[in-house]
Amino acid sequence: SRDPSTSQIFIYDLITGEENPVNLSQNWQFQPAIYGNTVVWTEMSSIDYSMKIIRYDMVTRTRDDYSCNFDGTEFNFPKISGNTIVCQDYNVTNSNWDISVVRNTGSQPELIIYGDGDQKHPEIYQNYIVYENWTGIPYSSPSDIWLYNLTNNTAVPVSEVFYQETFPHIYGEKIVWEASNLSGDGTHIHVYDKGVITRLI
Repeated sequence: SRDPSTSQIFIYDLITGEENPVNLSQNWQFQPAIYGNTVVWTEMSSIDYSMKIIRYDMVTRTRDDYSCNFDGTEFNFPKISGNTIVCQDYNVTNSNWDISVVRNTGSQPELIIYGDGDQKHPEIYQNYIVYENWTGIPYSSPSDIWLYNLTNNTAVPVSEVFYQETFPHIYGEKIVWEASNLSGDGTHIHVYDKGVITRLI
């Protein structure tokens, strides 16, 4: 049953209609993502409020905990593809959001994407990560969409066309994201496919 005093991750079986908690931890759990039988989420300690990324195997019912690269202040938005986890990692040395990756089960978080501004909202598909790259304060400055290749550890811009480009997602060879200008025409959805950017709506 649900515990109203905390935040937990539940799994819902579409075949049986059953709902059960993934894990019985009494810490606060949020921002889940799933790949196959593996669930990842952000977890905040109910004792000292430190944050970790959790990888949970629903078959073996085992969990792995990953601590932040900095002081344990904050992890956010974990995503998973295969055995690789990517997430935001708050850098207390410069007060920026950076991006870390856990490349395989048993590995430790590795800081891979960082810069003068914030790098936020990563998404992963196989060996490719897409993310927002902010030039200044988030949501008050321009942002672009970038692509990071885990195979050769290189990053390239996908789009630098619009004033603010946010919330990218990737599947196969396609990348989709929100984009807005200062022209007052609102926010629109754009897709990148084989080097061509197209506005969908």
